Amino acid sequence: MTKRNGISLVNVMVFMLFAAMVTAQVFFFMSSSMDSIGEEREIMMYRLRLDTLVEEAREKLKATALSKNNPSATYETFYANTKTSWQPENNEKWEEYNCHVAIHDLNYKFDSSLAVERNGKWKEQSGSKMYKKVFAAMPPDKKPELDEDNNPVRDEDGKIKYTDDIQNRYYLIRAYADLPQKFYGQHLMYQVLVRRNEDTHEVETLSFQEVWF
Repeated sequence: MTKRNGISLVNVMVFMLFAAMVTAQVFFFMSSSMDSIGEEREIMMYRLRLDTLVEEAREKLKATALSKNNPSATYETFYANTKTSWQPENNEKWEEYNCHVAIHDLNYKFDSSLAVERNGKWKEQSGSKMYKKVFAAMPPDKKPELDEDNNPVRDEDGKIKYTDDIQNRYYLIRAYADLPQKFYGQHLMYQVLVRRNEDTHEVETLSFQEVWF
């Protein structure tokens, strides 16, 4: 074998180039990881705020039955016509955080006569206005008639008879946040369906959804 001059220098240069590439990748992934962790912490902060708003709404329902008296609603008017007249404590501060909340009474009639607006409004509410989107109407549950032994009274066909007294009411809680621009203009919403017992004032959560739109 013959030893060529400069071969060790080539090895050193290749090693340094390889080391520089590895170092650059390490810094890149560290930087990306730090950004990702920071964004996750910020999203977690928004989640905690929405949790707080949902809990405030639940506490309000435990104290007071908020009713809109069976209004009529369409794709366009659902948000305004079913929204109750309640605001959380320190509402101005929540708005500074770009966080909002509303309680909707689901005892409403849907007006489907305006079919011409259907496609346009449904598409619009699937974008940045998801918080206005129609939710299923859920009329109150009435109390069953009871006999002397507290058993339900039935008619000739075996069906339970009901009184005019309301046993349960259904509400929709929507808390949402307008996220900073670095999240590409997205919104985060907590959508919670609850049932309130009119005797005990107990509020039961029936479903919970985290919605990105």
